[in-house]
Amino acid sequence: ANVNLISADADNNITAGTDGALFVDVSAEETVTDVTDLNAAASTNLIGTYNNEEGDPFAINETVTTFVQNDTPTITDATATGEITYTDEAGNPFTAQVVSADADNALSVGTDGGAYLAVAPTIYATGKVAPAGGGAIFNATAVKVTTNNTSGGNTNGDYRITFASPLPSANYVIQLTVLDRNGAGNDDPDSSYYNQTADGFTVNIGDNDNGGTDRADFDSEFMFTVITIPGF
Repeated sequence: ANVNLISADADNNITAGTDGALFVDVSAEETVTDVTDLNAAASTNLIGTYNNEEGDPFAINETVTTFVQNDTPTITDATATGEITYTDEAGNPFTAQVVSADADNALSVGTDGGAYLAVAPTIYATGKVAPAGGGAIFNATAVKVTTNNTSGGNTNGDYRITFASPLPSANYVIQLTVLDRNGAGNDDPDSSYYNQTADGFTVNIGDNDNGGTDRADFDSEFMFTVITIPGF
């Protein structure tokens, strides 16, 4: 009787060895994979190419992280915050603030996105006020006061200067000049301020009569400048 040790089925890789025993040619059956190193490639996150057992190529990409800063205040993006954003390998963003958004913060964002503190006095508001109020004014308004002034008399010569945006505090410098009277009246005009707040201040204009009597208030053109000092 005959016994079939090796199947006659197609594609059978079993044969008879030199000693008659069953034999499989390993060198003919093994498959080869390889990875081509592409780390010299510029401007790409491609690590290399993997060729599988069947010779099919597959690109191997490393994951990419990013680190960016909202760093350049411009006309189109005047509110650049300096915020730093890190995006991990999974595409998840994480942010960190450079300059606090808390009220009264004296720091601002520099052109490179870093925290910036102005170290010089700055003109915050200025103007040339007309006798009836208003005039050529920057970053403020000037309105004629219609209630009794601090002297308890009439309302002549009193003007309220109100800033377009309040300052962090009332610690700012006020400079005043009044138009010369050209000899009218007792011709001793003077200007002063009172009720200084973070929102603005009130100006009083009057003739001091060379110190002989109380000031006689009168409406007049005057100029003012408000200067802020770093740290105040």
